[in-house]
Amino acid sequence: MWAAALTLAASPSYYLSGTLMSAGRMYSTRREAEKNLIERALQFANLKFPGEAGQAVELWRPVCTRPESTSLNELTNDHVDLNKWLVKITGRQIIRGRRQFVWRLDTLAEVLKLAEHCVVEIHPRYENASKLRECFSITAPSVEAAYAYAVGLLIDRKKRWARLVRRCEWQDCGRFFLSKAVRGGGGGERMCSEACRRAAKSWSSKRSRSS
Repeated sequence: MWAAALTLAASPSYYLSGTLMSAGRMYSTRREAEKNLIERALQFANLKFPGEAGQAVELWRPVCTRPESTSLNELTNDHVDLNKWLVKITGRQIIRGRRQFVWRLDTLAEVLKLAEHCVVEIHPRYENASKLRECFSITAPSVEAAYAYAVGLLIDRKKRWARLVRRCEWQDCGRFFLSKAVRGGGGGERMCSEACRRAAKSWSSKRSRSS
């Protein structure tokens, strides 16, 4: 279902210099490109607008063709919309002992249509005198299309990115982040950094002593 919705403007070729890429290596390089895009989207969502809006252009520059052409008003709207999607995506529930996702996505088709403007390509990258590495790249014509593709990746159940996206549970943080993969698919990190973990532990200890 999601695969049909995420039709790309240009289909990637799996051949390089007449040789077929191995499925495992192709999966690894594609996964790396997807992770890079998702992490940029999460960093963008974590920016404080309007004060940190200037950082958004540099953040998206490696992915978007002309991010500087996006106005402050458009960036602000994209920032608000992406945060709304991430709040919905991280609104998970545990049902019958298994992790289930409750999406509650109202305008999914509209967002996925924006993702169709992105292009996924495979290109060779020079590593040393005798080796080329096949790399995936994701290019978006706009910030809006880039974050839409990231949302599409997160809600694609087959890719399983959604089980890794978290919102820091420390009360003074709330940043979005990708948790490290956990064997069996459950659990995961609850805090985005060691600093937040220490702060939460300190707060809990003080609360225990005062009660």
